[in-house]
Amino acid sequence: MLTNTRLSQITRFFFEKDHKYLLLIPLFVYPIGFIYTLGLFTIFDGGTLNFLNINLGFFPISFNYYLINGIYYTAVFLLLPGSIGVIFARIIVNNTAAFYDKKIKRTLVKLRAFNRNKSYICFCSLLRMCTLIAFFLPIFSIFFCNNLFFNDVVSFNKSSQFIVNFVLFFSIGVSFFSLNAFIISNNIISTIYIYALFISQTFFVLFIGIFSHGVLTTYKAITDNSSDNRELKYAQIFYDENKKASYIKMEINSDVFIGFNVRTQKIDVVPIDKILRIETFNKSPEQKHRQFDEVISFAKHDKKILETVRDYYLFRLNKNMADSRKWINTFTKTYYQNEINLMSPEVIEKAWEKTQTYNSIAVDDFLGYDTSIPISTGDMKFNVYVIEYWKNDTIYLLMQMTKENGIWKINKLNTIQSFRFYK
Repeated sequence: MLTNTRLSQITRFFFEKDHKYLLLIPLFVYPIGFIYTLGLFTIFDGGTLNFLNINLGFFPISFNYYLINGIYYTAVFLLLPGSIGVIFARIIVNNTAAFYDKKIKRTLVKLRAFNRNKSYICFCSLLRMCTLIAFFLPIFSIFFCNNLFFNDVVSFNKSSQFIVNFVLFFSIGVSFFSLNAFIISNNIISTIYIYALFISQTFFVLFIGIFSHGVLTTYKAITDNSSDNRELKYAQIFYDENKKASYIKMEINSDVFIGFNVRTQKIDVVPIDKILRIETFNKSPEQKHRQFDEVISFAKHDKKILETVRDYYLFRLNKNMADSRKWINTFTKTYYQNEINLMSPEVIEKAWEKTQTYNSIAVDDFLGYDTSIPISTGDMKFNVYVIEYWKNDTIYLLMQMTKENGIWKINKLNTIQSFRFYK
């Protein structure tokens, strides 16, 4: 049982004299990192926030990843706003308690002295209602702030995260100190259940706050293509030479690759042993390239280069003209050997007939493509930027063209980040 004296000692221990409790912070860093990471990885479904499909399972992520996220979130978003919020709450509640002792108690005594029982009861009920609101203020605060973020009323960034955590800890501080003042002023002896409820509420609010910040961090980074101007890491996953997928890289370790699939708009966990190779590149400001236009006069070699690009799609994706030999002839010998592994035309055609897919997308979903004008990179090599249009997707490619035996051929073919064409 907590007595008033014991309660005062606890309060002084945590908020006045002894600050050794700060040594307990490292014990909470890993759980904080775990909750934050849980929010980062578990909420996406089809590119939207789906709270009905939350997976609370354990992700096969390294211990260091959880720990680093815990240190980052604790240092940046908890310690400073938390300390400031609690200090402000203590100042306000102490001043309010002092005003209560000087003014309100006198009013209550006068009401009792003049037998104004109805007024006394109403006044006391109002005070208890204010205390009850103060007690549950953290829950009101967290749901109000999250509502502002999830409905895009307030932009989600570092500044707004700092302010929200300040408000959250301020409300927790108000709840605790108001509860403390209420217990002492009313000489309440049995307090264990009250404090158990407060602790439960605090853990619940902190869990929701940290988890939702993880959710919003990933959601805003992906939907806005950037978060606080930090570059995103993109990755191209090759399952085999004919099957690949584009991701925004989230985590990679010795066991799995975790990333946001650009095409399916979902977070995938891919075992490393199923991946042939991974190519990564940074997300940078969107580039612009001049679009090819037959009406405008270009250099003579432009049309020759783009004829090879035309043949690449014609002999691969046009069912009536699909021809593996002519398709192979659009590549340099180096590309054919290194990327297609010298697979015979007969095997390639059988693979086409069996799968009816192109890079894991149904061939029938292909709508068409546009290209940039060929851009010289020196040494008789040209880059051609290509946009593929599919029924449910848009893919951006870079083709490096070079001459081989007097014919322009594809020497490199990579999926890249999005770009824009201009005339």
